[in-house]
Amino acid sequence: MPKLMQKLIFEPVQMTHSLFSNDRNLKSSSNIATPYSPAQKPYANAPSRSPIYSTGLLWTNAIDLAKYNLLITSALNHSSALITKPLAWKLITPSETPIHGLGYFIGDKLADERPDGKYVFYTGSNVGYLTLSIIDKDGKQGAVFLINISPEWDAKDYPQFEFIKKSLKMIAAHYHWR
Repeated sequence: MPKLMQKLIFEPVQMTHSLFSNDRNLKSSSNIATPYSPAQKPYANAPSRSPIYSTGLLWTNAIDLAKYNLLITSALNHSSALITKPLAWKLITPSETPIHGLGYFIGDKLADERPDGKYVFYTGSNVGYLTLSIIDKDGKQGAVFLINISPEWDAKDYPQFEFIKKSLKMIAAHYHWR
């Protein structure tokens, strides 16, 4: 899986700081943000080394996530070499619920879930990490937040996620997102 991700996604999209493997942090964690608890203490054995590809094995940065978002929105508006327009639309077309596609939630500019939303976003968490990645369907407005402080579970219910949401609100207001 890591070699396939590297060849099919990371290299073509120029996600040069992304890795779908624990290799980097097994050798050295010097390039990885130390995850902290809400009490501002590093988690023991941090960073965690997850064996599960889908929930914790992607190591990346905000620039690379933004490149991936742009790939998706570019494909929504015209097929790309990596993702066809129909496949891109399947990723953001509600499937499980009226606001959840195969890869993204559908919502408004503040990452509030809305079935008729013009934005697609993803939130993620792992022990000591929180993320929010959002972009409008046109690919003109977006942001990526990665922070290294969070509780172990139910991260959306904690002040650290509120910090991300307040930051998004400030960006959306400053740049007059619609």
